[in-house]
This record gives sequence, C-alpha cells and structure tokens, in this order.
Amino acid sequence: MDEPLPLDVPHGNGLPWWDAWGLPFQLLVIAVVGWFVYRWLRPRPEFQIDIQNQMPRVVWGRVRPAFLSELTDMLPGLDVARGTITGHKNAQRIVLKFSREFSAAAQQQVRNVWYAS
Repeated sequence: MDEPLPLDVPHGNGLPWWDAWGLPFQLLVIAVVGWFVYRWLRPRPEFQIDIQNQMPRVVWGRVRPAFLSELTDMLPGLDVARGTITGHKNAQRIVLKFSREFSAAAQQQVRNVWYAS
C-alpha cells in the first residue's frame, strides 16, 4: 500500500522562489503601496503654471489674468525659457514655489508681481 502525500508543506507555501524572495518582495510591495498613499495624501498645489519657450500656461487651478499678463511680459527679461511655478496654500495666503530654472532674483521679481496684482 502506498503512503498518502503529506497535507502540510514543511517550508512556506512550497514555491521555491517564495522562500528566497519572500521578505524582499513583501518589503517592495509595502514600499510601493506606501509611496502611492503618500502621493495621494499630500496636499496638491492650488495652481501650476508651466513655462515653455518663455510662454506661461496654466496647467490647473486659477490664476489672476493680471498676474499671467505681467508674467508673460517679464519672462524674456528674467532669462527663463522653461520651468514651473506652483502656488501652495499656507495658512491665509498662497506661497509660490519655483523650479530650479528660476534664479533667486527672478523668483523675487515674480513674487513681487504676484503680491502686487
């Protein structure tokens, strides 16, 4: 008479790759899920302006037309051909954040126009 096969598997689920890659795979899945949760929960900017060939374009959100007009006029003088400006809500006001293409002087000039318009 033949012996029946054992019902339990002595090492995990019986897949050889799971024994070798189980923990790293689980950590990778946790890291990916954590990254997606972080991206989903982090506050989204109030607006984003992309600049291509010294022409600003509002990607999302609302921006005052006077600010956009002034920005269009001043970009050639700032020597910024491309970049991004985002507006983040901070307490009672909007704080502007710039991509690295903007020099410190250019950032200050854009902030002056933002608060004046």
